[in-house]
Amino acid sequence: MRSLAVEAHTTSGWQRVATITGNTANTVRVPASVTAGQVRLAISDPSGNPLDVARVYEIEVVSDD
Repeated sequence: MRSLAVEAHTTSGWQRVATITGNTANTVRVPASVTAGQVRLAISDPSGNPLDVARVYEIEVVSDD
């Protein structure tokens, strides 16, 4: 995915915790200090491929607690 936003659902609703643009890496790390029950990706630019699809193999959310 070249461009995406990471959003977290908190008691106040959905909040954007990160925006990534122009990504070419296989792994993207997004450190965020937020208490949330759900996390989602909002993909705005899937790939540089003519097929233009996003492939997400794994999402890992880790708590510091």
